[in-house]
Amino acid sequence: MKSYLVDANVALALLARSHAHHEFARSWYRGLGDEEFGLCRLVQLTVIRLLATKRVMGEAVMPVSAGWRVLGELGEDSRVVFVGEDAETDRVLPTMWGYAQPTPQLVNDGYLAALALSTGRRLVTFDQGFREFPGLGVTVLG
Repeated sequence: MKSYLVDANVALALLARSHAHHEFARSWYRGLGDEEFGLCRLVQLTVIRLLATKRVMGEAVMPVSAGWRVLGELGEDSRVVFVGEDAETDRVLPTMWGYAQPTPQLVNDGYLAALALSTGRRLVTFDQGFREFPGLGVTVLG
């Protein structure tokens, strides 16, 4: 059985019907079968923040507490699991940031790549940039 870790852009697209990639995310989700769909704390918090941001959600914006409930409802699916860090994540994480130039936008991406690698999960995203992380299994939707 494959196990996945989803990027915040996939989780948001899955939850927000108005999202441009909602149908791509829903199609992937429906095709999971009995495979695991992992969420980590960073993704959870990012999705909740985006659901509460009017610039992102428009009229569908919601309070943080409602965003937490929406994620909780998703978590009622037995295939959705929480992915936590372990010592292997701490070992892999610094290897994700070997860039000579400042790259603050890659801090979260490096974390997600390290977490996916250290837990043996395939990362699911809309972001082509994840293909740059050596050894990372990536599914880019869309």
